[in-house]
Formats: sequence, structure tokens, C-alpha cells
Amino acid sequence: MIFAYIHQWGNNPIPKIVLIILAVLWLVISGFIIAGRSTLTVDDKYLIIKIGLETSWEIKLHVKQIKDVSVETVSFRTYTKVFSPKGRLYPFDYTRQTVKIQSKNDKIFQVAIKDAQKVKEEIEKRMLTN
Repeated sequence: MIFAYIHQWGNNPIPKIVLIILAVLWLVISGFIIAGRSTLTVDDKYLIIKIGLETSWEIKLHVKQIKDVSVETVSFRTYTKVFSPKGRLYPFDYTRQTVKIQSKNDKIFQVAIKDAQKVKEEIEKRMLTN
């Protein structure tokens, strides 16, 4: 769309307002698809992080693979750094606290979520029972 606007391709090139409307619409739709239905599930054996639609992207981590769990406070700049060499930050709710989960193979998962302290306690409870 951007190249079509810049180079005015075709017999009926798109106007600037149509480009802006389509870009905003594309961002809103992709935002709902990626983060609209994100869930974090903690059961007796697994910690399951689902991002996007139901079958879109799933991370399943066994409770025995978890080495450490902590709660961290993050700044807004951290949300722009979603991918890092050691792990990923999953911005579920735009809160200032994340649950940082370190696995035994040194992968780090950070999930920004409401009630981060309660989620941390639930994960630790499952770690103790297994």
C-alpha cells in the first residue's frame, strides 16, 4: 500500500486518507489477532501460555522444568523489546509487573499480567507439589 501511494501506481492511485485508514485498520485487526485472546494457564503439571487465536501460538512448560519464578517491575520501553536473546516478553495486559519464569535450560519467559504476585505464588505452589 505504501509503495502504491508513493509511486502512484495504476490508473486510479490511492489517496493519502485511504492509506491512513487501511493502515490503522490493519494495525487494529492484527492487534486483536495477536494479543486479543492471550491466556496463561497454570495446572498441576504444566504452565501453558497461549498467544493469539486458540491454535495460533502455544508454549507448554512442565512445572519440573521451571528453575525460578519472580515478579519484576518493568518500564514502558520494555514492551518495545519483545524479543531478546535469552527469552521473550509476552505483553498480555499492559501492566507494570511481569512474572519472570526461568527454566532449567536458561530460557527466560516474562509474562506481563495483572495480579503478578498471585500468579507467582500459584506457580511456586505447583513447583513444590511436583
